[in-house]
Amino acid sequence: MSSSIAVEIVHFKVKAGTNEQEFLKASANMMQELSKLSGFIDRELLKGENRLWTDIVHWESMDRALKATADIMKLPLCLAYFSFIDDTSLQMMHFTQSQKYL
Repeated sequence: MSSSIAVEIVHFKVKAGTNEQEFLKASANMMQELSKLSGFIDRELLKGENRLWTDIVHWESMDRALKATADIMKLPLCLAYFSFIDDTSLQMMHFTQSQKYL
């Protein structure tokens, strides 16, 4: 992979009372739209403690990552997924991949 890969990391808590199965279904459904965005490579969803989750998405470039950040707010399945997120806990960061080790 090239060093121009962009990594989007989003830390958040789900809203109190969230049904985890419904949240995970919304996450899987969102992939129908997210995976079609220009520059999308892959995504993983990580579960922590106390309703904390981390979403990691790889993009072909920072330009495409930032464009997707705007475009995603117009996609119904993405918005359905976001409805489970406690907005006050959301932290989004973008990084450029410097090195990757296998």
